[in-house]
Amino acid sequence: QFTPPPNNIHGITREGLHSELISVLTFTKMDNAAKSHRKPTMLGCSIGLFLEQLLPSQPDEEIPSTLEKLEAMECLSTLLFSTDEASGDSECKNLTVSEVRILLKALRATHDEASLGVSEGGESGDQNKILADKCRSFVSRVAWELEKLGDTSLWETFVLEPLEKDIKRLKLSPAYAKTSIAYQACLAASGGPRTLRACLAKGLGPLLDYLDENLEDSEDSLAAIHGLSAFFSSCRVALSKSKEEGVELTPHPLETYAERSCILLLKVVENEGPIYSLSLRIAATTSLEFLLLTSANKQFQSEEVRSRLCKFIQSLLRVVTTDE
Repeated sequence: QFTPPPNNIHGITREGLHSELISVLTFTKMDNAAKSHRKPTMLGCSIGLFLEQLLPSQPDEEIPSTLEKLEAMECLSTLLFSTDEASGDSECKNLTVSEVRILLKALRATHDEASLGVSEGGESGDQNKILADKCRSFVSRVAWELEKLGDTSLWETFVLEPLEKDIKRLKLSPAYAKTSIAYQACLAASGGPRTLRACLAKGLGPLLDYLDENLEDSEDSLAAIHGLSAFFSSCRVALSKSKEEGVELTPHPLETYAERSCILLLKVVENEGPIYSLSLRIAATTSLEFLLLTSANKQFQSEEVRSRLCKFIQSLLRVVTTDE
C-alpha cells in the first residue's frame, strides 16, 4: 500500500519495495542452518504468509482480489522453485506433510473459484482464467517434484488424497464436477508418469463407471464424455513428453481403459435415432478421435470392436471427401 511522497528523491517505488521484500521472504539458503539449531525456517514462515493471501484463515478477513491471488501465486513459485530452471532446484522436498496439505487446500479452493469465475466474462473472467491456468500449472509442477522424491508420503498427500475425495463427485454428477475434471486432466498431462496413472484410475475410471450405468441424453453424460476427451488428450501429452525424455511408459497408460471407452463411445456415435442429441454425438465422436490418436492398436483386441472402429473411420473419411 506504499505511495511515494512528492519529495521522493531516492526513487523508492511500491514495485521496488515489493521486489526486495519478496527476495528476502524467498531466501531459503540458510534454512538448513536454521533446522540444525531448531529454529523456524524461511520456507515454513513464508509459505504460510503467501497461502494466507490465497485463502485467508479467518472468515472475517477481507477476501483477496484476483490480482492479489495472482501475485501470491508468483510468490509461491519463487519460493518453491529456483528462478534458474536449468538448475532443477526445488524446495518441495523440504515441505512437511502438514504444509503440503495446507498448500493443496489453498490451491484447490483458488482453482475451483477461479474456474467458476471465468464465466463472468470481461476483464474479471480473463483474470480468473489466467489464475485457474496458473493454479493448474503450479499444481502439476509440484506433483512432478514430489513424485521424483524417494519419500512417497508427500506425493500421496498432494496427489492421491484429493483424487480419492473427487471419486464420489465424479460418480454422482460429472456436470457438477467439471472443475475437478479440468484439474485432474492437467495434473495427468504434466504431473509425471505415476501421477498420470493415478489420475486415470481415480478420474477416468469413475467417469466410465458413470457412463456404464447412466449413459443418456443429459448434461451429466455430456460432461462425462467431455471429461474422457480431456483425459485422452492429457495422456497423449504425457506420452509425448516421456518420449522426448527417452522414456517409454509400459504398459500403455490407457491399456485398461481403451476398449471399454471405445465401446461406450461407439454406442453413442452409431445410434442414428433420437435417443442421443447431436451435441452428445459430436462430443462422443471427438472423444473417440482423441482415443484413437492416443491408444495403440493392440489395445483393441476384440474383432467386433475393430470392425466397428473401421466403419467409424470410413464414415469420417466419407464426410471429409464429401465436404471437399
